Amino acid sequence: MVNTTAAMVSGGGKGGVLPLASLNHISIVCRSVEESLDFYMNVLGFTPIRRPGSFDFDGAWLFN
Repeated sequence: MVNTTAAMVSGGGKGGVLPLASLNHISIVCRSVEESLDFYMNVLGFTPIRRPGSFDFDGAWLFN
């Protein structure tokens, strides 16, 4: 999670940059949800939050 006003992201090859104040959602495909949860929670300090039950695939929502 990025949460600084100084963060800059490449402008996709157009030569510019996009000033970034925060990043509030990303989706990452992983081989093991359990192993990924262990890493994000125990190494990076993320906290799991309620995930909607309407998804028909495994996953997790985390907050930091």
